[in-house]
Amino acid sequence: MLFGSAVLVVASVLAQLSALFSSPSSSEASTVMLNFTVQEAGSDNVYQQQVSALWAIKDLLKVTADQNAAIIQFQSVMSTMTLATLIIVGFVLWITLTVHGEAKPPKKKTASKAAASE
Repeated sequence: MLFGSAVLVVASVLAQLSALFSSPSSSEASTVMLNFTVQEAGSDNVYQQQVSALWAIKDLLKVTADQNAAIIQFQSVMSTMTLATLIIVGFVLWITLTVHGEAKPPKKKTASKAAASE
């Protein structure tokens, strides 16, 4: 039951990771800069240019905030993944020791037995 739970956690973590890596934040930043360039070129005076620049800054800050949120979510996912991995390794170790018994070092041959076998 513990193993099944760990597998479900790993599956959900992998789904979250794939969603994180498909975020188009760099294309959003490119779009913001393209919009700024178009609006700045169409500005008639310095005041319109200032408004265009402030809107571009606001949009870039939003893109940065979204990237930071994705990084924080990624860190959370990785800590969950690490915990799930430790659970799986512990479970496999427990099964191995339970089924096969505790690992014992090979018996050393004593000098008298070694001489007798030669």
